[in-house]
Amino acid sequence: MRIAYSGTTLAADGFLAPPRDLGLNGQQLVQTVQLPRALYTLFLSRGNRSVDFTFTVERFFDTAADAAYFELTHQNDLPDTGLFIVQCADDDDPSLNLRLTGPAFQGVSFAAGSLKGQSLLVSYHFVGSVFLPTTISISPGADPESTYYPELGVTVKKNYLTLLAGATSAAITFASPYEGSPQVYVELIPVSGQPIVGRALRGQATNTGFIVDFAAPLPVDGYVLSWIAFGT
Repeated sequence: MRIAYSGTTLAADGFLAPPRDLGLNGQQLVQTVQLPRALYTLFLSRGNRSVDFTFTVERFFDTAADAAYFELTHQNDLPDTGLFIVQCADDDDPSLNLRLTGPAFQGVSFAAGSLKGQSLLVSYHFVGSVFLPTTISISPGADPESTYYPELGVTVKKNYLTLLAGATSAAITFASPYEGSPQVYVELIPVSGQPIVGRALRGQATNTGFIVDFAAPLPVDGYVLSWIAFGT
Protein backbone atom coordinates (compact mmCIF):
# COMPACT_ATOMS: atom_id res chain seq x y z
CA MET A 1 0.00 0.00 0.00
CA ARG A 2 1.13 3.54 -0.79
CA ILE A 3 -0.30 6.77 0.57
CA ALA A 4 0.46 10.16 -0.96
CA TYR A 5 -0.71 13.66 -0.09
CA SER A 6 -0.09 16.84 -2.08
CA GLY A 7 2.75 15.29 -4.05
CA THR A 8 4.53 13.76 -1.06
CA THR A 9 4.58 9.99 -0.57
CA LEU A 10 3.93 9.50 3.14
CA ALA A 11 4.00 5.71 3.33
CA ALA A 12 5.50 2.67 1.57
CA ASP A 13 7.83 3.68 -1.28
CA GLY A 14 10.91 5.44 0.00
CA PHE A 15 10.44 4.06 3.52
CA LEU A 16 11.49 0.79 5.19
CA ALA A 17 8.00 -0.13 6.38
CA PRO A 18 4.49 0.14 4.95
CA PRO A 19 1.73 2.05 6.74
CA ARG A 20 0.33 0.32 9.81
CA ASP A 21 -2.37 0.83 12.42
CA LEU A 22 -4.78 2.12 9.78
CA GLY A 23 -7.95 3.55 11.28
CA LEU A 24 -11.09 4.80 9.57
CA ASN A 25 -14.13 6.25 11.30
CA GLY A 26 -17.02 7.03 8.96
CA GLN A 27 -20.05 9.03 9.95
CA GLN A 28 -23.02 11.01 8.66
CA LEU A 29 -25.87 13.05 10.10
CA VAL A 30 -28.68 10.89 11.47
CA GLN A 31 -31.98 12.38 12.59
CA THR A 32 -33.78 10.71 15.49
CA VAL A 33 -37.58 10.74 15.22
CA GLN A 34 -39.74 9.75 18.19
CA LEU A 35 -43.44 9.67 17.30
CA PRO A 36 -46.19 9.69 19.96
CA ARG A 37 -47.16 6.15 21.01
CA ALA A 38 -44.78 4.64 18.40
CA LEU A 39 -43.40 1.20 19.19
CA TYR A 40 -39.90 2.03 17.90
CA THR A 41 -37.73 5.09 17.47
CA LEU A 42 -37.15 6.08 13.82
CA PHE A 43 -33.68 6.99 12.53
CA LEU A 44 -33.30 8.90 9.24
CA SER A 45 -29.97 9.29 7.41
CA ARG A 46 -29.48 12.90 6.36
CA GLY A 47 -26.20 12.65 4.44
CA ASN A 48 -23.13 14.82 5.02
CA ARG A 49 -20.93 11.72 5.05
CA SER A 50 -17.34 12.06 6.23
CA VAL A 51 -14.39 9.89 7.17
CA ASP A 52 -11.66 10.26 9.76
CA PHE A 53 -8.51 8.45 8.49
CA THR A 54 -5.35 7.73 10.49
CA PHE A 55 -2.21 5.67 9.91
CA THR A 56 1.30 5.30 11.31
CA VAL A 57 4.66 5.07 9.52
CA GLU A 58 8.10 4.27 10.90
CA ARG A 59 10.69 6.74 9.62
CA PHE A 60 14.46 6.27 9.80
CA PHE A 61 17.12 8.99 9.95
CA ASP A 62 20.90 9.29 9.70
CA THR A 63 21.22 10.59 13.26
CA ALA A 64 19.10 10.86 16.41
CA ALA A 65 19.35 14.65 16.09
CA ASP A 66 17.78 14.50 12.60
CA ALA A 67 14.93 12.40 13.99
CA ALA A 68 14.30 14.85 16.84
CA TYR A 69 14.32 17.82 14.43
CA PHE A 70 11.82 16.06 12.16
CA GLU A 71 9.53 15.33 15.11
CA LEU A 72 9.42 18.98 16.13
CA THR A 73 8.95 20.48 12.64
CA HIS A 74 7.04 17.94 10.51
CA GLN A 75 3.66 19.52 11.34
CA ASN A 76 4.76 22.47 9.17
CA ASP A 77 5.71 20.35 6.13
CA LEU A 78 2.23 19.49 4.86
CA PRO A 79 -0.37 21.92 3.44
CA ASP A 80 -3.92 22.24 4.77
CA THR A 81 -5.41 20.50 1.75
CA GLY A 82 -4.22 18.68 -1.37
CA LEU A 83 -4.62 15.61 -3.54
CA PHE A 84 -4.88 12.52 -1.27
CA ILE A 85 -4.37 9.13 -2.97
CA VAL A 86 -4.30 5.62 -1.50
CA GLN A 87 -2.86 2.96 -3.81
CA CYS A 88 -3.96 -0.35 -2.28
CA ALA A 89 -1.98 -2.66 -4.59
CA ASP A 90 1.81 -2.90 -4.67
CA ASP A 91 1.81 -3.85 -8.37
CA ASP A 92 0.50 -0.47 -9.60
CA ASP A 93 -2.96 -1.88 -10.41
CA PRO A 94 -4.97 1.33 -11.01
CA SER A 95 -8.28 -0.46 -10.39
CA LEU A 96 -7.45 -0.44 -6.66
CA ASN A 97 -6.57 3.27 -6.41
CA LEU A 98 -8.71 5.53 -4.22
CA ARG A 99 -8.98 9.30 -3.81
CA LEU A 100 -10.18 10.97 -0.62
CA THR A 101 -12.60 13.70 -1.68
CA GLY A 102 -12.47 17.03 0.13
CA PRO A 103 -9.35 16.11 2.14
CA ALA A 104 -8.02 18.22 5.00
CA PHE A 105 -4.83 17.70 6.96
CA GLN A 106 -5.72 17.35 10.64
CA GLY A 107 -2.18 16.95 11.93
CA VAL A 108 0.66 14.61 12.89
CA SER A 109 1.31 13.11 16.30
CA PHE A 110 4.17 11.32 18.00
CA ALA A 111 3.27 9.16 20.98
CA ALA A 112 5.49 9.25 24.04
CA GLY A 113 8.40 6.89 23.40
CA SER A 114 7.94 6.94 19.60
CA LEU A 115 11.46 8.39 19.17
CA LYS A 116 13.95 5.55 19.58
CA GLY A 117 17.45 6.50 18.53
CA GLN A 118 17.38 7.05 14.77
CA SER A 119 13.83 5.75 14.20
CA LEU A 120 10.55 7.53 14.76
CA LEU A 121 6.90 6.47 14.66
CA VAL A 122 4.83 9.14 12.88
CA SER A 123 1.01 9.09 13.07
CA TYR A 124 -0.92 11.02 10.40
CA HIS A 125 -4.52 12.23 10.74
CA PHE A 126 -6.69 13.31 7.79
CA VAL A 127 -10.39 14.01 7.38
CA GLY A 128 -12.46 14.10 4.21
CA SER A 129 -15.78 13.25 2.60
CA VAL A 130 -15.51 9.73 1.14
CA PHE A 131 -12.99 7.50 -0.64
CA LEU A 132 -13.82 7.09 -4.35
CA PRO A 133 -12.12 5.07 -7.12
CA THR A 134 -9.62 7.00 -9.24
CA THR A 135 -7.25 6.28 -12.12
CA ILE A 136 -4.61 8.60 -10.65
CA SER A 137 -1.52 6.68 -9.52
CA ILE A 138 1.21 7.57 -7.06
CA SER A 139 4.64 8.11 -8.53
CA PRO A 140 7.36 5.87 -7.02
CA GLY A 141 8.24 8.34 -4.28
CA ALA A 142 8.78 12.00 -3.48
CA ASP A 143 12.15 11.82 -5.26
CA PRO A 144 11.91 8.76 -7.53
CA GLU A 145 14.98 9.92 -9.43
CA SER A 146 17.63 11.49 -7.24
CA THR A 147 21.12 11.33 -8.73
CA TYR A 148 24.39 12.75 -7.42
CA TYR A 149 26.97 13.88 -9.98
CA PRO A 150 30.34 13.99 -8.15
CA GLU A 151 32.14 15.74 -11.00
CA LEU A 152 29.72 18.65 -10.65
CA GLY A 153 28.98 18.35 -6.94
CA VAL A 154 25.26 18.52 -7.79
CA THR A 155 22.25 16.37 -6.87
CA VAL A 156 19.44 16.24 -9.42
CA LYS A 157 15.91 15.35 -8.27
CA LYS A 158 12.89 15.05 -10.55
CA ASN A 159 9.31 13.87 -10.33
CA TYR A 160 5.76 14.54 -11.48
CA LEU A 161 2.44 15.18 -9.76
CA THR A 162 -1.03 14.53 -11.21
CA LEU A 163 -3.48 17.28 -10.27
CA LEU A 164 -7.23 17.62 -9.75
CA ALA A 165 -9.70 20.03 -11.29
CA GLY A 166 -9.88 23.35 -9.46
CA ALA A 167 -6.29 23.28 -8.19
CA THR A 168 -4.68 26.73 -8.09
CA SER A 169 -1.28 25.69 -6.70
CA ALA A 170 0.84 22.69 -5.79
CA ALA A 171 3.33 22.22 -2.93
CA ILE A 172 6.32 19.91 -3.39
CA THR A 173 8.37 18.63 -0.43
CA PHE A 174 11.68 16.87 -1.11
CA ALA A 175 12.03 13.45 0.55
CA SER A 176 15.57 14.49 1.52
CA PRO A 177 16.45 18.20 1.77
CA TYR A 178 19.25 19.98 -0.02
CA GLU A 179 21.93 21.81 1.94
CA GLY A 180 21.10 25.06 0.14
CA SER A 181 18.34 26.41 -2.13
CA PRO A 182 18.22 24.45 -5.42
CA GLN A 183 17.37 25.68 -8.89
CA VAL A 184 13.93 24.38 -9.89
CA TYR A 185 12.29 24.12 -13.31
CA VAL A 186 8.62 23.18 -13.69
CA GLU A 187 6.27 22.38 -16.55
CA LEU A 188 2.48 22.09 -16.36
CA ILE A 189 1.35 19.54 -18.96
CA PRO A 190 -2.30 19.96 -20.00
CA VAL A 191 -4.83 17.22 -20.64
CA SER A 192 -5.37 16.55 -24.35
CA GLY A 193 -7.92 19.01 -25.73
CA GLN A 194 -7.70 21.29 -22.69
CA PRO A 195 -6.14 24.79 -22.57
CA ILE A 196 -2.57 25.53 -21.54
CA VAL A 197 -2.47 27.08 -18.04
CA GLY A 198 0.40 29.31 -16.98
CA ARG A 199 2.49 28.46 -13.94
CA ALA A 200 5.12 30.21 -11.81
CA LEU A 201 7.20 29.44 -8.73
CA ARG A 202 6.04 31.23 -5.60
CA GLY A 203 9.21 33.03 -4.54
CA GLN A 204 12.38 30.97 -4.42
CA ALA A 205 12.64 27.25 -3.73
CA THR A 206 13.98 26.35 -0.29
CA ASN A 207 16.15 23.39 0.64
CA THR A 208 13.00 21.42 1.61
CA GLY A 209 10.73 22.16 -1.35
CA PHE A 210 8.79 24.75 -3.32
CA ILE A 211 5.30 25.94 -4.28
CA VAL A 212 3.97 26.45 -7.81
CA ASP A 213 1.03 28.80 -8.51
CA PHE A 214 -1.23 28.39 -11.54
CA ALA A 215 -2.56 31.29 -13.59
CA ALA A 216 -6.11 29.91 -13.34
CA PRO A 217 -7.91 27.01 -11.64
CA LEU A 218 -7.33 23.78 -13.58
CA PRO A 219 -10.46 22.98 -15.63
CA VAL A 220 -10.33 19.14 -15.34
CA ASP A 221 -8.55 16.34 -13.50
CA GLY A 222 -5.33 15.00 -14.99
CA TYR A 223 -3.05 18.00 -15.55
CA VAL A 224 0.52 16.93 -14.71
CA LEU A 225 3.13 19.07 -12.96
CA SER A 226 6.60 17.89 -13.98
CA TRP A 227 9.60 19.27 -12.08
CA ILE A 228 13.38 18.97 -11.85
CA ALA A 229 15.69 20.42 -9.18
CA PHE A 230 19.47 20.99 -9.20
CA GLY A 231 21.40 21.70 -6.01
CA THR A 232 23.91 20.64 -3.39
